[in-house]
Amino acid sequence: MSKIHPDRKAGLVVFNDDVLIVGDGLSNPITITGDKLNKHDICLNQGIEAYQSHMAKPIADSSKQIIDKLSAIQEKGPTALGPALLASIGLASKGKAGSKVILCTDGLANIGLGRMDDEESES
Repeated sequence: MSKIHPDRKAGLVVFNDDVLIVGDGLSNPITITGDKLNKHDICLNQGIEAYQSHMAKPIADSSKQIIDKLSAIQEKGPTALGPALLASIGLASKGKAGSKVILCTDGLANIGLGRMDDEESES
């Protein structure tokens, strides 16, 4: 993408038991954690608000940072898929028309909004 469409922007949102809005990888990530993972407005608005600070550069200037962040991802603990998806939608909503969210996961949404495990079976 950095060669074919160097002016496009790409951002990264990473999740396990919390959500990290990495964006273009040039700023410190924004963390969504704890009770905030259960709050729709907070997850969505964190993504929306992160656009200005975390999506400043096009892919031509940020691809190395994004690849480095992707390479450093380590699987651990629960999966906050719902909150991460909301933050990603918020981030993409501030981009150009036709912006996309691509979701990759290795787990079941089991913490925060959209959790799919059955709380009753835990008792």
